[in-house]
Amino acid sequence: MSETSANTKKIPILVAVSPFIVVFAFCLVGYAIFRINIPSLFLLATAVTILITMAVSKKTWPEMLRAMGKRVGNSLGALLIIITLGAVIGAFVYSGTIPMLIYYGAQIINPSYFYVTALLTCMLVAMFCGSSWTTLGTVGIAIFAIAQAIGMNLPITMGAIWCGANFGDNCSPVSDGPNLAAAASGVDLYAAVKNTIVYAYAPAYLIVAILFFIMGLNSGVSQAAENETLQIMLGELDQIFNFNILLVLPFVMLLVGMIMKIPAAPTLVISAVLAIVLGTIFQPFGLSSGLISMTSGFSTSMVNTAGVDVAQLGSQTTSLLNRGGMNGTTQLLLVIIMAQMIIACMEESGFMARLMEVFFSKLKKERSVILATILTGICLSPCGGNAYAPQIITGSIFQRVYLEHKIDRLVLARVLLAVPGPMCSFWPWLLTPVFYHTTFGMSTLDFAIYMFPIPLTILACVITALTGFGLQRLTDEQAAEQLAAFDMES
Repeated sequence: MSETSANTKKIPILVAVSPFIVVFAFCLVGYAIFRINIPSLFLLATAVTILITMAVSKKTWPEMLRAMGKRVGNSLGALLIIITLGAVIGAFVYSGTIPMLIYYGAQIINPSYFYVTALLTCMLVAMFCGSSWTTLGTVGIAIFAIAQAIGMNLPITMGAIWCGANFGDNCSPVSDGPNLAAAASGVDLYAAVKNTIVYAYAPAYLIVAILFFIMGLNSGVSQAAENETLQIMLGELDQIFNFNILLVLPFVMLLVGMIMKIPAAPTLVISAVLAIVLGTIFQPFGLSSGLISMTSGFSTSMVNTAGVDVAQLGSQTTSLLNRGGMNGTTQLLLVIIMAQMIIACMEESGFMARLMEVFFSKLKKERSVILATILTGICLSPCGGNAYAPQIITGSIFQRVYLEHKIDRLVLARVLLAVPGPMCSFWPWLLTPVFYHTTFGMSTLDFAIYMFPIPLTILACVITALTGFGLQRLTDEQAAEQLAAFDMES
């Protein structure tokens, strides 16, 4: 037995799981009850985790620092997307792109079909661009602003926006989620996406669409033409901005870039720059205001349109326009960095390996393997910052187990996309929920009851485990061949 393995077995299971308990307790109690700032809670949880893992493993500070630095470095792509998305939102408001989507969208959408329209629109955009955050920061903002103006139920609206963005995030071949899940499971991307949609997301979202359709029919909200508050906001937007068809180009650039598989950060930067150029040409705010919008966000104080008194603008117009900027992404950046530090400490200290040793000793049947994968995804989802860590960890530790039990790893990929994928958008202290809070001023706890896909996609995976429906198996020859290839690559 190696020294590392021996040392790992000496770690009590309660100690090994303690960092997860610390993060969960700090964030759940601190945020849900006392509403303490999430980065502050994560800082405390990170400090406690470092102390526990160093004390138990006898690792030195330089060793822990190197491990944390490596993992944070691997998150650079996500950090860049967060920063550039803040610039995009500010630039899209400055150019008039987002205000124009609201201006025309509010006049077209029928309130009776508002929620299902919001769902389908966000599903379509997220499938094309492969990014839930891009969807949220563009059409999501427009849909939310329309909902505020016409008096729709905001928690239901947020639920519809989230459900649509979640579908694209976990089912689009150009999204990070399916690519990561396929890589973590060792399967073909398109086969994984097809399998996940057929056996998990399609049946779940059929139910989701019906529910939002029924809620829209019972909304009791009047048509846009009859809504005085909305008409005031639309009139103010029409006065402030000069709308024309060219203002959709930054949004089109986003879609084209994602479809062509251009990396997300460069695509976002190009779209933001294009928005600044168009805003400088068509809007009266000036280039300096555009550059400030990318950094600090657009502000109604920049409005100098003749005949517009900024002090007299309605609260909904002001709330809509005062948003965006890279400065507003600070909380997201801090949370993702500290979440990655916590995971790095657990890996470096052997805590993660110890948990897996105990876990795998209990797996005997196909049913238990799939249920264990579901449980692992659920347990890791509140602790990774985003879906990256839970999917990578769960996928890497279960690949061999699936092959040993002759289960096709497509099932593993499906569980990764159906369980930790959506659940990492639920916990209020994780990246996407923090983005919701900073962008829309609403916590996921406020609309959790309308996040229908979470229980539905998990249920679909549980049904597969218990009934065998949708369970693809390998022949003895296929399992042996794939095991040999897996061992060679490991």
